[in-house]
Amino acid sequence: MKAVQVCKNIKKNIDGKKIITGEIHSVYSRAFNIVLENNDFITILSSEKSITPNSILLNKKIDFLKLEINQGSKTYISSNSIVIDDIGICIEFNNAKEWDPSPLFSYEKASESEILHKLEILEKLIYKYGKLEGIAPVLSNVGTLNKDYKLFSNTKIEMNEYSIFIIHRLEKFLKYISNNEIDKISDATKQIIGFGPGLTPSMDDLISGLMLSLVYLIDYYDLDNMKTLNINKLIISEVLNKTTRVSEEMLKSSSIGECMKDYRNFIISLLSDSNGEELKEKFINAIKFGDTSGTDTICGIYFGFRTLLNKKNRRLFINGA
Repeated sequence: MKAVQVCKNIKKNIDGKKIITGEIHSVYSRAFNIVLENNDFITILSSEKSITPNSILLNKKIDFLKLEINQGSKTYISSNSIVIDDIGICIEFNNAKEWDPSPLFSYEKASESEILHKLEILEKLIYKYGKLEGIAPVLSNVGTLNKDYKLFSNTKIEMNEYSIFIIHRLEKFLKYISNNEIDKISDATKQIIGFGPGLTPSMDDLISGLMLSLVYLIDYYDLDNMKTLNINKLIISEVLNKTTRVSEEMLKSSSIGECMKDYRNFIISLLSDSNGEELKEKFINAIKFGDTSGTDTICGIYFGFRTLLNKKNRRLFINGA
């Protein structure tokens, strides 16, 4: 097998080192995960997937479940390949292009009014195309508890069992972030982390999207970066052993603005001088991830945008405030 892209973080961690051992953590149809001896986590992706932090993207569409890759199988990683011991599979990435997952802040910025208009478009896109079986219905209902999150459109998504259970806890979490109530954020996170369906539970996806949007909006408004990173650090301090390992890795990456390529493209389409059709295209690509993960993550991005586009909330993130 050959890789076409490899995350820069992986190359950085293995270059110049001798063979690193690891084992298969989990296997799915289009991805499998490896835990290294130093506890680093690597994901191998089939070609139709979008590359993510700490992943390697292959050049072919592959169903890994058919390869009889077993959980616990030994792996050996060098600076240019991964070998799965018991089935003799070798993944070569010496000629793969390096991909940098860092946030991108170089783009032609849209005006605040243009971004607000795009958020209204986004509400309608979620309703029309989104996968609503996770916690997406909270999007159109949190506004009944907190007017700062009332939708711009008349979109109404019917609540499901997950949304009914979590909505009041989510509203508290959003309120503490909006008010920069550092002492309450950790406890609020404990109440929602790991909740919902999916390999990366729906609430984790939403939190991931929210943290990503905070990183990007702090740059957009030139606010205090340390305050945002501190909030994100508080959020992920509650993650360890409270959710799935895959979700832990996603949340740690999101806290510093690193994410799947399609999510990054979507966030930039919201912030940049792009039109509604471009936004729709990036949205459709982003929601393809997982069952409801893409939609749930975008809901988190939406809440993050609504939080910092509110001038009252934003003043708490100003340098020296």
